[in-house]
Amino acid sequence: MHRIALALAALGLASGPAAAQDLPIRGRAIPELTQLDQLMRDTMDANGITAGVLGVRFEGRTVYMRSFGWQDRDRTTPLPHDAMLRLASVTKPITASIIDDLVRDGDLALTDNAFDLGQPGGGILDLEPFPLLGDGRLEDIAVFHLLQHRAGWDRAAAGNHMFRDIQIAGEMGIPSPPGATNMMRWILGQPLQFSPGTGYVYSNLGYLALGLIIEEVTGDAYGDAVERLFADLGVPGQVEVGRTFAADHNPLEPWYDQEDIGFAVNVYDPAGERVRWPYGGWNHEGARSVGGLIATAEAILRLADSRVLFGTISGRRRTGSEGPSWFTAHSGSLPGTDTVAWQRGNGVSIVVLFNHRDQTFRSAWSVDVAEEIDQRVLRGEIAWPPCAPDLDRDGELTLFDFLAFSNLFDDGSMEVDYDGDGALTLFDFLEFQNLFQDGGC
Repeated sequence: MHRIALALAALGLASGPAAAQDLPIRGRAIPELTQLDQLMRDTMDANGITAGVLGVRFEGRTVYMRSFGWQDRDRTTPLPHDAMLRLASVTKPITASIIDDLVRDGDLALTDNAFDLGQPGGGILDLEPFPLLGDGRLEDIAVFHLLQHRAGWDRAAAGNHMFRDIQIAGEMGIPSPPGATNMMRWILGQPLQFSPGTGYVYSNLGYLALGLIIEEVTGDAYGDAVERLFADLGVPGQVEVGRTFAADHNPLEPWYDQEDIGFAVNVYDPAGERVRWPYGGWNHEGARSVGGLIATAEAILRLADSRVLFGTISGRRRTGSEGPSWFTAHSGSLPGTDTVAWQRGNGVSIVVLFNHRDQTFRSAWSVDVAEEIDQRVLRGEIAWPPCAPDLDRDGELTLFDFLAFSNLFDDGSMEVDYDGDGALTLFDFLEFQNLFQDGGC
């Protein structure tokens, strides 16, 4: 602190209020990327979205991180730039990444049988099907079938078992919601729609099973495995299992706004009052490995930079040798949630998180934003900003950058809101100094 105090004194810096903002936007303004501000504003205004975060990384550094809109339903508190939002199915590449690490460490093999149903050689999960084994082919499901959506479940033909909490609990004679383990037992009592490995159908159920496999193999809760993954990526504490009810939410979560649809039966109290869909229409904790995580955009950008997000090698480490045309993405959707994580071999990763989705299902707004940014990059319409603390834009970090910081701070410019809280204080200098010392890139 002594060195920091001396630097502040030398520069004549003092804390003070930020210039008033006309819009609820948080995060450091980037002059070179104001078109991204406008793209988010336009998308949210056109579609009635009240909270959103956009993050972009380029060649291993976060070049843009801003939040838009409101954290609360009454629209009185701006959404913080480090907000944590529900990911929906963007959870799946996280689950796949943990499985990949377990395979690399030799704790399981992709060819291991997922379920121990009495077959020769057994399997990982020893669960008793309810009421009886629903299909002999369940014995043939391997871990890689679950990862690649080839296990044999087809929700178009059989319905979406992931959202049958009340039905499953009723049939099993237990309180609702039944939880992940009992749900999996019930699913093992149902028939498959095709033989494992013979087809591809996107499936939530495979990732429900993978979450249970992670817990069985590690001996820990799924959330602990998630924390280890993101600690290794340098962003500990920025991803966790979300909660169903608003009273239990992380303080950085927004209101999940889906008030354009009716009310749902509360899966925790089916005989009680109906609830808004994002707050009891399903068991969010029970879907933890399928779509139940919350995260900052920064954490998911780190994931997109380091792991493959979708496809037959989802969760694998990126090699860094992908060509500019290489691309994949994973989107997520639930009532009150619309998300995407986007990656391309040209060094660009994009994350968009919204608290509202299109209930007509004609559009995925997060995907629209990411795709538009991607196309602008490919057309050469986006100029990437220099390293954050290189304020005099000379390509070097020197004392003159501190002087530039002092001038901008004294002017009340939001461009130096380095901690993204909407105010210019001592903490902005601390964040600037950290970036300077780290090289800023």
